[in-house]
Amino acid sequence: MARPLPQEPVFYEHLKKEKVKVDSRIWEILEHHIRNDLFLVEMILETSFYDSAPVKKRYEDGDRKN
Repeated sequence: MARPLPQEPVFYEHLKKEKVKVDSRIWEILEHHIRNDLFLVEMILETSFYDSAPVKKRYEDGDRKN
């Protein structure tokens, strides 16, 4: 979990007071990109785990199996 901002309660109170909202389409795009990034990380880790070799080492050796 990220550390809280120094003035986080004040910041959130300001957003609430000004009724700042994020469009649902923006949330959908952000969620889509985050999901794609997490899937990519999962695939890299899974490949590294099953090949029993660190990703960096495999690429240094020129082994780029799919």
